Amino acid sequence: MRKLSDDLIQIFRKQSFCKQTFLDMKEICDPAATEFGFLFFEYARVYDDGTACILYSDPDIANYVVSKELHISAHVPEQILDTEFWFMPDANGPYSQVVKDIKCLFNSSSVANYIRRHVGFYEMFSFWREEDQSVALNKFINMKESLELYCNQFASQASKLILSVNQDRFKLTEAMLPNFQGLSSDKNINAAKLPFYLEKVRYEIFKLNNYIYPKLSIQELKCIYFLMEGKTATNIADLLNLSLRTVEMHLNSIKLKLNCQKKSDIIGTLINLAKNRSGSMQK
Repeated sequence: MRKLSDDLIQIFRKQSFCKQTFLDMKEICDPAATEFGFLFFEYARVYDDGTACILYSDPDIANYVVSKELHISAHVPEQILDTEFWFMPDANGPYSQVVKDIKCLFNSSSVANYIRRHVGFYEMFSFWREEDQSVALNKFINMKESLELYCNQFASQASKLILSVNQDRFKLTEAMLPNFQGLSSDKNINAAKLPFYLEKVRYEIFKLNNYIYPKLSIQELKCIYFLMEGKTATNIADLLNLSLRTVEMHLNSIKLKLNCQKKSDIIGTLINLAKNRSGSMQK
């Protein structure tokens, strides 16, 4: 790694990067890592004044992020920072080099970020997995509610740790400051408020229906919409004011049309179809 600047040396001396902090994080995160199958976990609190505190479950990831002066938070449109949402950076988007580096160095190919806005700051919980993005998306969606519960538990269990590092937070270098450029002009910006915002791919999924035979019905598309939000069949039935039996019928029809064996395969299949469709159009 390159020689660190004086500012970065000061960052490394902060409590976030002390040996005991990593030991405390390991004790808190290891049970959840085993339960949910994530390799690394990051907690970041970014203030409007450009200061931040960060907690990592792995010191190598921490050293990599800080020494490379990487943006410490997801690359997302500024307009949606007044809410809470899930975000998976596109492997071909603004975070492409980060995803490639971490895959090469740490054997992790995908990350999902849960971001919550507060007055004066926002916090981000990041979960890194080994699978590629399409596979991981299905798993993150299916675990969405459990992971949100874990985030609440983490914030409670690590409250003293967060308080200690927050009192010693550091000023981000210019390169590390959150970058909200590039997506803010997206015409579909309102759709980004959905729980999972997978750059570009999400929008392609709903364009696919012209190329699916037989086409998905309106009700089936609605079911897919809610599946992408991590809703269960029971949730969908309540939201659409349908019986559970009717929703299951729609889901079975979707599986037949997409040649899926399981409900959990639906989103991944659509993503792959969207990518293939996009790739063929570019040729």
